[in-house]
Amino acid sequence: MNKPKGFWLRKKNCVDEAQKYASRSEWQKNNPLSYRYACLYGWLDDCASHMLKVKKKPNGYWDKKNCRAEAQKYASRSSWQDSSPISYRTAMKNGWLDYCASHMVTSRKADGFWTLARCKAEAKKYRTRAEWRLHQRSSYGKAVKESWLDECCAHMDRGVKWFGPSAIQEFLLAHDVAHKCEHRFKSEPSMAKLPFDFYIPKYNLLVEYHGEQHRTGWGRKDADAKQIQARDALKKRWALESQYNYIEIRNWEITSKSNIWEKLTDGLRRAANREGFQLNLVKRALTPRERKLVKSRLKWTQEVCCAEATKYSSIGEWQLKSASSYNAAFQKGWIDACTGHMERKLHKRNYWTLERCAEESRKYASKKAWINAPRSGYTTAVAKGWVEQCSSHFVDGRKLVGNRKWTLEVCRRLAATCSTRAEFKSKSASAYQRARVRGWLDECCAHMK
Repeated sequence: MNKPKGFWLRKKNCVDEAQKYASRSEWQKNNPLSYRYACLYGWLDDCASHMLKVKKKPNGYWDKKNCRAEAQKYASRSSWQDSSPISYRTAMKNGWLDYCASHMVTSRKADGFWTLARCKAEAKKYRTRAEWRLHQRSSYGKAVKESWLDECCAHMDRGVKWFGPSAIQEFLLAHDVAHKCEHRFKSEPSMAKLPFDFYIPKYNLLVEYHGEQHRTGWGRKDADAKQIQARDALKKRWALESQYNYIEIRNWEITSKSNIWEKLTDGLRRAANREGFQLNLVKRALTPRERKLVKSRLKWTQEVCCAEATKYSSIGEWQLKSASSYNAAFQKGWIDACTGHMERKLHKRNYWTLERCAEESRKYASKKAWINAPRSGYTTAVAKGWVEQCSSHFVDGRKLVGNRKWTLEVCRRLAATCSTRAEFKSKSASAYQRARVRGWLDECCAHMK
């Protein structure tokens, strides 16, 4: 369970966490974050006071004799490596591994053991490729090397795809277009490690789908975005120079699955014309296995965002209760399309024009009422310098000039009772302000120090 922000900044929490472990290495392995904060703030000794201190071996301790003695404690090389990595690494570096591990039972298979049939049988034990790779590296590695992976993993759930690649593969399967996913041109050294999303041999066509990270980088890091874009440019240049037909679909330019299918249809038609045959696509229903194959990760398309937005009565409620759909709509510029039914608490950007501010101000009897009214456009009028134009109809509630209370004579008499300007201002801020605005302040305060 994730801890709240700042949890490990409290020494007590680090001490409590350390109590769960018998050694510093165990603590560091199981909860590296709390261990790191304890190191950073100098709490390590206090947190680990209950732990047994392991005496460090002196330099040069791990000679051939001691490595062999250490290896005798373990039944396999893997357990030796996990429990005493320094002695194991020293033995391997100096070529003593076979000598030290001569008593151990080896689990290594003979050369040629992993045939296609045995790899298939081994793969049947696991639900995913990652699980197979983790538990039986040798058979998995053989399957990769011999290109048996797809055949051995046909029963596995490969997990869900991103929306774009899923939509592309669904189109190709539904129209019986033979294709290869994540295809690498291994005969080309410069491209061997750069897979193309889809390769369609019949059409001599390469299809690339660029997600949002191709524009902004992973984590919105500019340096990462530049690296991704450089790889994209290299792949495109190579494809065109090698006389391949090429389609590039950008995530930020599409709004739905139908957009992707339209681009694919157009690209296939152009590729077919270049290759000298007529495009003839006939759509069919996907089989259950194919539907599972093209299962997509949840993706907020415009249609899905609009459907989600209808559940809420305001933008604030939508943003609070379904942040992911709101963020997708905001980034794609679909907010207006999704919120037509909502009561907006804020006006759209650039809503307040001079005409609208003037029209709004006419609803109020005084400038003060206009200022205090919510969403009245007054702030925009101030920023744009439209206040005087919009306030011409207001009646000045102040006394007329001839009848105003604070004349020069009245201000002078009041100031005469004060010894400092601060006292004058404190006694009557309105008189002080009137004198300052009319330029009487020096005259009224001439007697003051």
